[in-house]
Amino acid sequence: MKAKKNIVLILIICCIICSAFAHKVAALNNGRAETVVDIPEGFKELLERGQLTFKAPVMKITEIKEDPLMKYDIAYLDEANGFEIRINIVPLDSNNTYKENLDILSLAKEGSYEAIDLKHLMFNADKAGLGEFLFEKNYDGYKKGCVLFIHKNKHASVYVFYLGNDSEKFSGMVMDNLFILKFNE
Repeated sequence: MKAKKNIVLILIICCIICSAFAHKVAALNNGRAETVVDIPEGFKELLERGQLTFKAPVMKITEIKEDPLMKYDIAYLDEANGFEIRINIVPLDSNNTYKENLDILSLAKEGSYEAIDLKHLMFNADKAGLGEFLFEKNYDGYKKGCVLFIHKNKHASVYVFYLGNDSEKFSGMVMDNLFILKFNE
């Protein structure tokens, strides 16, 4: 009889601990970015076709708007910091580089532009580059932009656009979200 009471007591304690742990995990995830499970199916398919791993930014998914300058498949918004991330994945079946987002790359080269040839192996890519620039006029309400380009032959070309206003926070926010995508090894 005493053994049964001990087992019941142990089970009750385990339930309390599990409940507290589940509550803490729920509190930690409150307001955080969607997991890969929560992203739209079309974007999941692009990740699979491009053989990419994705770590969702700690931001809210926002609606996709028609944009003549930047084509993108998913966007994340941090309203509190005036910062947005737009991602375009172009699966490739050949070694060719995709050309659709050349408008934004041309704009970056024409404006105040700093190009960095990134270590492509950090992304398991064949090529990687980063360019930061200022918009001459506000673009969708943003003053500053940055584009990350990663490419792997026969996999995909990926463009990650970072948009923001706060010059002091911008570079740090870009760096915090620089490695959200990389190619599978």
